[in-house]
Amino acid sequence: MKQLFILLFLLLVPALASAIVLNGTLQDDSGHPFANTKIGIMAGPSQDTDSKGQFSLSLTRDFVSGERVIIRVSKPGWVIFRPIEGEWNLPNDRYQQVQTSTVILVPKGSKKLWENQRIEQFIARLSDKLSQARNELVKAGQTPRPVDFSSYLNEWGEQYGFTPEEVRTQFDLWARQAAVSKELNTRALAEFYRKNFADAAHLFEEAAKQGEARQKALEEAERQNKLEVYSNWKGAGNSYVAMYRFDEALVAYQKAQAVVANRNDFPMAWAEIRVLMGNTYSQIAGQADAAHFAVATMCYNEALQVFTQEALPLQWATTQNNLGNALIAQGVRLEGIAGQNCLREAVAAFRKALEVRTQDALPRDWAMTQSHLGHALTALGEITEGQESIILLREAQDACLKALEVQTQYLMPWDWAMTQSNLGHALTVLGERAERQEALILFREATEAYQKSLKIQTQDVMSPDWAITQENLGNVLKSLGEITNGIESYPLFQQAVDAHLKALVFFKREIWPADWAAAQNNLGVVLNSQGKKTDGVEGLYLFEDAVAAYRKSLEIRTREAYPYEWVKTQYNLANALGNQGERTEGLEGIHLLKEAVDAYQVLVLYARECDLTQMETEMQFILSITKSMLDLRLIMETGEDP
Repeated sequence: MKQLFILLFLLLVPALASAIVLNGTLQDDSGHPFANTKIGIMAGPSQDTDSKGQFSLSLTRDFVSGERVIIRVSKPGWVIFRPIEGEWNLPNDRYQQVQTSTVILVPKGSKKLWENQRIEQFIARLSDKLSQARNELVKAGQTPRPVDFSSYLNEWGEQYGFTPEEVRTQFDLWARQAAVSKELNTRALAEFYRKNFADAAHLFEEAAKQGEARQKALEEAERQNKLEVYSNWKGAGNSYVAMYRFDEALVAYQKAQAVVANRNDFPMAWAEIRVLMGNTYSQIAGQADAAHFAVATMCYNEALQVFTQEALPLQWATTQNNLGNALIAQGVRLEGIAGQNCLREAVAAFRKALEVRTQDALPRDWAMTQSHLGHALTALGEITEGQESIILLREAQDACLKALEVQTQYLMPWDWAMTQSNLGHALTVLGERAERQEALILFREATEAYQKSLKIQTQDVMSPDWAITQENLGNVLKSLGEITNGIESYPLFQQAVDAHLKALVFFKREIWPADWAAAQNNLGVVLNSQGKKTDGVEGLYLFEDAVAAYRKSLEIRTREAYPYEWVKTQYNLANALGNQGERTEGLEGIHLLKEAVDAYQVLVLYARECDLTQMETEMQFILSITKSMLDLRLIMETGEDP
């Protein structure tokens, strides 16, 4: 720290060109101001006080806030009483306009100068000077001489207007009193003054140890205070989660995270809050983008840096389980290889969790992870082709059935319901890959599983799980209706429609826009399938309702926001328009077929722009069929040659 000599300020005003401006008043110990008195900084600015003893000094940019400076006053016969030795620390810039101070002078020889604090500060400085002087003698190769404080004491006496005898007498008196002080530091200074350097060293060491102990206590108190603040922010986040107010929960968790940002100081809390944030990122309402869940997976992976299998196996397994769930959510929102990779990572995460969550040691956790594993395997099997798909789906079925060995409706109703839903999904996808007779069995088993789940997930609870299960039930009832003969299919389609409508009761567009759009799309699929199996006007009405549902879905599922979902719904719309146009007579039917052609052309252009060759080929084929149908209708209805 460079030695600066500056007057003490009273009030700091806004700095000009980033300089510190010092304002203050110079007065005696009775409060009378000193007018026209020079005050300033050695090698720096100085000025005369005004008639009221006030001054204002603008420091150069060499001076920075927090730096120690020393005041100098040109007033013969007077010395600075406050601040002691004229020392002051420059304030922070933001306090320049609010902090005040006063420089106080007393006559030389004033008894007020015989204060313990001033003497002790001098002795402390004296020890520094002596150490430096000894060091210089050693460098010069001289033999150290006996310690003599006389020159330093005489200099001090001359500075403040006392004779050497007065200084010695007063310092000796101070030393006798300080030697019995309760403060080790004060006693150490007294022994140093008495030249009992061994005793001084011992007392300084003991004082330092006491200080270290106090510092550790303060640090621990600060640590505990931080943990308390962290715990309260975490508790606020947990409370918001309980109310499904995930955005507010995330804000609270982020504040908790900031408190324990240093991993080395708070490793457990540091990892714990990342798990909670990962959970919340996975649950925020209305979010359907894969990137959102990628943040959750990042949080879990960070937590696993602390929650290792060797050190903290239970926390490690829980985090692996949560990581798997986030990877499922991310994987089902990604296309192609990226989605498959996420789902494979999810399967791997659940299998890792099961290394610790065994059936014997942790039966409840084991069953829950088995259920989640079944979910991941189903999602992976759904986007995998050939025999591998069947193997994955059978493994999913097996995992769910294992979970149900522990999870019973009466002991673990909510877990049992979730696993029944996961089992239903696995059976549904298996049925979609099976021949008709086997598919009938699998779809019926899936329906039964979903219906069991809905015994617990009631409408009164109105949770997302209830709505999602209604959606899944509607989907399997639709599939069952498609392969059921005759009038027996009608009630199945009607039940499917009812299930999707129930889901829409929960999935409000303004709260759950992505899920609302998905439910509208699924409703349209059921209505379109039912329309294919329904003759006459009633069938046309079903196609019309399907088209309306798809159009609603596309209000949210735009190409920009949800490209993958947009493709599926755009295709469904084109298909329903084609079905409706084919059944509708006259110009209205021609108009509907033209709309279908336009919808397919949009998909062809999209596939071409995205270099999706297979999709473009398939869409071109369907488009050509729809165009041929339109051309035939134009000839039949208008006699025009298209």
